[in-house]
Amino acid sequence: MSGKRANGEGSIFPYQNGFAAYVWVTKPDGKRDRKYVYGKTRDEVHDKWVRLHQQAKAGPVATNVPTVASYMTY
Repeated sequence: MSGKRANGEGSIFPYQNGFAAYVWVTKPDGKRDRKYVYGKTRDEVHDKWVRLHQQAKAGPVATNVPTVASYMTY
């Protein structure tokens, strides 16, 4: 893929030894936050980015995974 970005792909960027991207999502508590995806190649991150966009349109998305202890407390 060339270095050019498609419209709306400004959130995909070089990161450490690969690429990263983020999507603004609504969390289960109703607040908005960025969720990041990472990968070795830009194409790999782009695919993850597209799937994350689809999840975000479908409904709330968790931005982190709770520990077992915090889940049990919940």
